[in-house]
Amino acid sequence: YGTTPNPYSGDDRVGGVQEGNGLYNASYTQLSCNQPNLPSGLRADYVPYGIATPTPRPTNTACPGYGAVNTAAPWQQVSPLPLDLDGAAAASDGTYAYSAGGLNSETQAELNVLFRYDPALDRWITLAPMPLAVTQASAVYSPITHKLYVFGGFGPYGTINDTQIYDPATNTWSLGQDLPGARYGMAEGYWGGKIYLAAGEYLDLFGDYYLYNQLWSYDPLTDHFTTLNSFPYAQVDMGAAVIAGKFYAAGGSGYGSPSALYAYDIQNDSWSPRASMPFGVYGSGTTVIDGQFWLYGGTLDPGGRVPAPLKLDPANVSSATEIYDPTTDSWSAGPKLSVARSFVAGTSVAGYAIAIGGGANTTLTTTEVSPNGSLCPTPTTTGTPPTSTPTASPTPAFCPGLAVDNPSPWRLTSHVPIDGIDVALTADSAYAYAAGGFSFNQNATLNQFSRYDPRTDNWIALAPLLKPVSGASAVYAPLNNKIYVFGGEGIEFNRTYTVTQIYDIATNAWSYGPPLPSQSASMSSGYFAGKIYLAGGYYTDSVIDVTSQLWEYDVASGTYMIKANMPVALGGAGSGVISGTLYVAGGRNSYNDNLNTLYSYDPPTDSWSTHTTLPQGINQPGAAVALGRLWVYGGGTPFFRDRTHQPIMSAPQVLSLTQIYDPVTNSWQPGPNLNEARLFVGGTSVGGIVIAAGGDDGTSSTNVNEAAYA
Repeated sequence: YGTTPNPYSGDDRVGGVQEGNGLYNASYTQLSCNQPNLPSGLRADYVPYGIATPTPRPTNTACPGYGAVNTAAPWQQVSPLPLDLDGAAAASDGTYAYSAGGLNSETQAELNVLFRYDPALDRWITLAPMPLAVTQASAVYSPITHKLYVFGGFGPYGTINDTQIYDPATNTWSLGQDLPGARYGMAEGYWGGKIYLAAGEYLDLFGDYYLYNQLWSYDPLTDHFTTLNSFPYAQVDMGAAVIAGKFYAAGGSGYGSPSALYAYDIQNDSWSPRASMPFGVYGSGTTVIDGQFWLYGGTLDPGGRVPAPLKLDPANVSSATEIYDPTTDSWSAGPKLSVARSFVAGTSVAGYAIAIGGGANTTLTTTEVSPNGSLCPTPTTTGTPPTSTPTASPTPAFCPGLAVDNPSPWRLTSHVPIDGIDVALTADSAYAYAAGGFSFNQNATLNQFSRYDPRTDNWIALAPLLKPVSGASAVYAPLNNKIYVFGGEGIEFNRTYTVTQIYDIATNAWSYGPPLPSQSASMSSGYFAGKIYLAGGYYTDSVIDVTSQLWEYDVASGTYMIKANMPVALGGAGSGVISGTLYVAGGRNSYNDNLNTLYSYDPPTDSWSTHTTLPQGINQPGAAVALGRLWVYGGGTPFFRDRTHQPIMSAPQVLSLTQIYDPVTNSWQPGPNLNEARLFVGGTSVGGIVIAAGGDDGTSSTNVNEAAYA
């Protein structure tokens, strides 16, 4: 940060940098301007000597150390699209955003382009073109097949009914079953293994148009469409989102109100009205951020217009963002886009809301982002010195510390409700979940199950496990919106289990699932394409009894299949799935050695590969996947002889280091150290936030929780 000399006296001590000691409700320590080794992710405000202290700005949840905030900061422009366009279809696989098709204003031609945006690098790349050029298609990513589906749209020869399917693993396209009818401008969403497509319009080459109100579901596994209960009226270009089993469709143009919002209950196949938007709009970008429905840009529509083929209306193009909260059934105003546009493509990646292209008088290349619903405030200058005006700092592309090559420091957050080691963590798109563990203070294996909300930094207790377990493997399955807790052990009983416990998020209720093929604890695990993978672990409470087994659990059928064994037998590794590949890092073997190995499993070929070793061998770390990278943090040295967790018997050495693996470069880099060194730490990520919960600090179990922005 350097010095900030006073223009009058030359004294450089009047400036300052403050370091926050917590992720939320942070307090601060004043650091001098020449402080060496300042951590990344700090905000510096320059205040000239003799000028009043500026009015504090709202704090910002997206920037480490800024504290909580209820209002979002402005959208911010990042790297532009390779080509100006509007009417693209956007979707996300959790690591990248994809933009498919669109219309270019200069050529007035529909496009077959596919672009991919990486928010970690702020970079667009061009992928294999679509078989068919389209604009105003509907794009949805399916996590059960790991493929991108582009439905319908308007092409050079009119409205089409094609289903175009992109495979990111091979960068190739194929065609699926045709839509039951040709459509463009459909509302779309994904839930529980199915894709939902509502309403839309048909326009032929003679200028005749027809509006529809149908609702279809599409099963990516069977490539089959099913007709469901229709939307209340015929409409086109609505904004859509799926939240907690409800498919929301808002605004649009046609025979209904342009400000209306309806919710479709997927379980009950029924529509019901919700609170209307403050104004009518069509052609907006949409996404879900922190469990709320974001709708931004579009064309303002006061209502009463005769349905017609929709074109850009520069006079009524909007920059507004409206945010719907389903818990309160209410709308609030969000930050305005920096560039007003309609037919903007919307999606989100790891908590980053993204607005792609669009147009007004012409089509745009502009891309804007809003991390976790907000952006770092732009450094500003307050006041005007008599002799000169300091220059404001350049606006960063992202919050300082949010890029993977410069992640934020770990921040202490709200404690886990109960101290515990070997707590099993997993996450859906909004929350982290913590299951079981062992408490030294209670000398008992735990049946606790709790949920952490990184937006509010709050834990709540949920229905307890049916069976107390420690060292289990917890995996969230988006196919059915349930959490699976496999195996584990009862430490006080010196035994491992075959039990499978299944938590239904919608009902807050547990049930037993098919048991594991054999007893196991401390397995590596991950989810991909409707399957859960469970690798290695211990089949007794002794480190000698380590295994190399790999099981594949089919979420839909509830059956296990034995797959190719790992290259070595190990347990207690860090693991995660990136782009359909399961990575297993570190752990320990039957000789009680710490391992620095990194293996990957490829489900389509049922084969293992070896990759660059960890810089530091590690056992029982926390692990998470964030922005396409594997984080491995904490951990420790092996125990003396067995897996007995009593600290007097084991006296482990605990570590605070973080190691981050990039599969694109097959390389590791150091990350920020944990504030509290520990092993048996629970790990997961929510969006771009990595979480480290509980663990063993070398003397006892702890309830410390930390979070870092990837």
